[in-house]
Amino acid sequence: MLRSRSYLDFDLLVEGDLERGYQARVLRAPSGETSAVPVSPPFSSAELERFFHRIGRRSAVRHTRTDEDRAVQKFGADLFDAVFHDALHLALVQSRDQAEAQGCGLRLRLRLTDCPELAELPWEFLYDRESAAYLALSEWTPVIRYLHLRGSIKPLLVHPPLRVLVMISSPNDEDVLDVEDEWARMREALGELEGAGKVVVELLPGGRMSDLQKALRRGEYHVFHFIGHGAYDERDGDGYLIVEGPDGRGVHVRGSEFGEMLHDHRTLRLCVLNACEGARGGREDPYGGTAQSLVRRGIPAVVAMQADITDRAAIVFSHGLYEAIADGYPLDAAVGDARKAVRHDQNAVEWGTPVLYLRAPDGQIFDVDTESDIEVAGSAGAVAADVGPKTDGARNVPAREGVAAALLPEVDDPRAATARDQGDSRGDPAERQGDVPAVPGPAAAVRPVGRTGSAPTPRPAGPATKGRKKGHGQAEAVIVRPTALRRWDVGQWVTDLAVGANGRLLATGSRKRVRMWSVASQELLWTRVVCGFFNDVSGVAFSPDGRWLLVGCDDGTCHKLAVRTGEPAAAFSPRKEGPIRAVAYGPQGDRAVVAGTGRPVQVLFARSGKIRRAIESVGVESVVFTPGGEHVFGGRPGGTAVLWDAETGNEVFAVRHKSGSVCGVAASRDGRWLASAGSDGTAQVWDATSGSRHLCFDGVARTVAFSHDCRWLATGGEDGTVCLWDLTTGKQRLEASHDYAVRGVAFGPDGRWLASGSVDKTVRFWPLDELG
Repeated sequence: MLRSRSYLDFDLLVEGDLERGYQARVLRAPSGETSAVPVSPPFSSAELERFFHRIGRRSAVRHTRTDEDRAVQKFGADLFDAVFHDALHLALVQSRDQAEAQGCGLRLRLRLTDCPELAELPWEFLYDRESAAYLALSEWTPVIRYLHLRGSIKPLLVHPPLRVLVMISSPNDEDVLDVEDEWARMREALGELEGAGKVVVELLPGGRMSDLQKALRRGEYHVFHFIGHGAYDERDGDGYLIVEGPDGRGVHVRGSEFGEMLHDHRTLRLCVLNACEGARGGREDPYGGTAQSLVRRGIPAVVAMQADITDRAAIVFSHGLYEAIADGYPLDAAVGDARKAVRHDQNAVEWGTPVLYLRAPDGQIFDVDTESDIEVAGSAGAVAADVGPKTDGARNVPAREGVAAALLPEVDDPRAATARDQGDSRGDPAERQGDVPAVPGPAAAVRPVGRTGSAPTPRPAGPATKGRKKGHGQAEAVIVRPTALRRWDVGQWVTDLAVGANGRLLATGSRKRVRMWSVASQELLWTRVVCGFFNDVSGVAFSPDGRWLLVGCDDGTCHKLAVRTGEPAAAFSPRKEGPIRAVAYGPQGDRAVVAGTGRPVQVLFARSGKIRRAIESVGVESVVFTPGGEHVFGGRPGGTAVLWDAETGNEVFAVRHKSGSVCGVAASRDGRWLASAGSDGTAQVWDATSGSRHLCFDGVARTVAFSHDCRWLATGGEDGTVCLWDLTTGKQRLEASHDYAVRGVAFGPDGRWLASGSVDKTVRFWPLDELG
């Protein structure tokens, strides 16, 4: 169970100036208001500058952690004592006691608008000697900056999914940041919610302002996350972020300009600026600074940095923030939890660098509509299988429940070290002809050359559920739990996979790369970089004749590569629009289809990539041609899968899941069935002629595939489970497992094996001979 969080406000107003003196008073608190008490800033400008040098790591002098702890603690204690004395200290103690008695936290809201020169102080380091604790390090006493402006901020009613837009700026004339790791960690933290259809994370294809403007024009977003460089300009009294110009060099964009860009996007509720000095403001203008400008322009909440921050601390904070949000923490508590993550990463000072600006009076910026989060219906007759712990060879993976369940450690599979099967070594593996290869045997891990991605967040493993015919319960079936015949270590997340027509070749997609493998010999035949540094290959598909591989990327590009060499087809040039999520070839090889976010479904001439027909349905995440080529079947948000006429683009029929999005589709080779996998956790089989539902399988399906003989349906899920379902009886017959979420499944053409690819960076082959 997730711990709920509710807060009582402790509003602290500081006013005055250096000449007349400063005073502070409580405007609102559980203990009531107070009269003003004098405040004497305990630091000179020189001392404050030295402290910022220390927390911003701008000094070349390195100190021990003990020295840093003592310096930060003394600074925070002196600042606390300068404000919280006499009536204010008593009010704070009483308010904390009252909040604790009510089971609530106490939110310290700093109102510093009347004395902007004091806003420069790092209030996040406030340290109470009496309780020996930093206020901001506790989820129960968050410290926020409150900017009072005219007009009220009301929570936005958000219908899932919550949409996060990420902008990464890495100009070629600035210091190189480890933005790839930060992007990977952000995706890890939100991976489970993405799989459940509750969150969608989109990465801008570039780091230019024009890229941002185009995305805001075409989509609707609730969170904006910036990764890059920033600074504060003393002369202009404003902060700026550094974006990419047309030539790739850095361009300074003031906070007020960013505010103008984001202001008209009324659904935007939170901005996270992972850039140096994004929270630093002017000594005269309380709204000078990047974060302050965004709040002034109507953004209800901004998280930004008040000093320079190291790459490592920025990445750890970002990961901790989104992981806590994914676990159901409100923004205040999530920031506090992320601070702890930085501090426990052997960092005594930078946990206080992030600042939370919150304009919403009650701290609530979202009002998520949970009505759309409907439980899968059913069915009266579904029978749950008591499968016990999931097992993969020598490794036991116990079942876990809930988003906040304990995470599973990453352990190497000992079978990956088994002696490698040499296979057929005659000639070029990409040109071999003959019979379909035998079932792959045990093999050592194949480690291709190239940079590996970051380790993903483990997915909780839950019990599988039996398949059922619509409206009828099924008796328990014997479920085979095989050991993987082969396990290939790809070295990066596997985002999609496809098997060639003769079963001799297998293609995998990963971050920015596509790879071609020989199934028989396990050789890595070639690797091709096809998209940007921070983009994923989201779809791969072989042409029916086996000569070409179609590759779609989430930077909006699509590529046609020669299967033998990996070389691109020079004439292939489809129009670049929004991110591509899925690609497929037509049965004759003369047409192809691409689909994705912010773009229509596009039927292409397979030779040139020119658009033959645009089907006006955006947000389609999965797509396939029917065997005759007359229709295109695709899944989209809202739990809907649609069958379109491939020539006219007209809708033939639509089928629905209970909620979420449809993230995987397939069509049986005999033309009888269509299958869809939804974020509602079900895989469903539909009559390809009428659209009526034939079967529904409960679980956590994300990807689906029919066997060539149309006897089986394979599913891969967010919990790492691979299942096989009998299309005649509706019963589950096989269950296998990866360590993390499965992104693709594909059958060998002879039906003797099933391949699956996962974000655990492996491809595994499962034997089907035991099924009879």
